[in-house]
Amino acid sequence: MIYLCSNTSCDDENIVHLELCKIKYASFSVDLSAFSALVISSKNAISALEFNKIPSNNKISVFAIGKASANAASKYGVFMRRKTRMEMSLRLKSLQG
Repeated sequence: MIYLCSNTSCDDENIVHLELCKIKYASFSVDLSAFSALVISSKNAISALEFNKIPSNNKISVFAIGKASANAASKYGVFMRRKTRMEMSLRLKSLQG
C-alpha cells in the first residue's frame, strides 16, 4: 500500500490519499480600481479573487512571486510583464509616493 500525502488526489486503488490541508476562501469584496498595484504571492490569491467574483482590472500593476502566480494572474485577466526583482522593488517604491 502506498500513502500519498498531497493536495492532489489519485484514482489508483493501491494508493491511499491523505489530504493534509484544504484551502477555504474567505468571503470578501474589494474594488481593484482603487489600488495602484497588486502583489500576488500565491496562485491561490487569484483563486480567492475568482471565488469572490472580483472583476479583474487590466490597468493595475501586478507583481507575481513565481511562475504559477504569474500564470494564474494572466488567466485571470490582468496584464503581466515579467520583471526583475530590482524592477519590482523600484516600482513598488514609486507607488508608495
